[in-house]
Amino acid sequence: MPDPKLSLVIPLYNEEAGARAVASALCAALDAAAIDYELVLVDNGSRDKTGAIIDELSRANARVRKVRVEVNQGFGYGILQGLASARGAWVGYLGGDGQIAPADVIAVVKRAFDPDCDLAKVNRIVRGDGPLRKLQSAVYNGLFRVLYFVRYRDINGSPKVMRREVYESIRPESRDWFLDAEIMIGCKERRFRVADVDVTFLQREKGSSHVRVSTVLEFLVNMFAFRFRGGIGHEKIAKRTRATKS
Repeated sequence: MPDPKLSLVIPLYNEEAGARAVASALCAALDAAAIDYELVLVDNGSRDKTGAIIDELSRANARVRKVRVEVNQGFGYGILQGLASARGAWVGYLGGDGQIAPADVIAVVKRAFDPDCDLAKVNRIVRGDGPLRKLQSAVYNGLFRVLYFVRYRDINGSPKVMRREVYESIRPESRDWFLDAEIMIGCKERRFRVADVDVTFLQREKGSSHVRVSTVLEFLVNMFAFRFRGGIGHEKIAKRTRATKS
């Protein structure tokens, strides 16, 4: 099978309740939009039937491929493993919770294909989360804009879809939820053109969220570490930016 135009990665960690419905609905939407794609489903160290469900989906649809992570090492790690095997000229990822409608995923993909765009992502203007999650998101995005002098909205919004050369230029390494932020920092440093697509963030219908209080603390620690102490990703981005300008 020739390389597709688009590779979409979905990390799935103990998502047996909703994995089949999420993947099937997305494939149907991509087929209806006549987009040449592959769907890379990452069994991100699941301990339930998620892996078996992915096997069934891949047998039924040649556009669905499976990547297996034996031991869960974080949300970002699962995405990175999927992207490492992606073959598309455009690559992207989104969560497997079904909280972004397939039609909105298609809108992001089509925006990413536009010649004036390097990376397209969602901007969740209406959220089906509870008040605590909404507050956490507002604080996080506000701090990020202040610390990194950016105007980006909804830093963690996905899907994110980008030209392959954008991803290969940034080469993110974060294994946790900070992956989204690292990519956006890379976009700012490289002056890539970022486009937002306004969407409604739906309520999760099946399974349970893996975002905990510890996840929020992890966000904050990483955000300040990148900004003031410099992590691997921070130093790497700065080094490559200097090399590009020289």
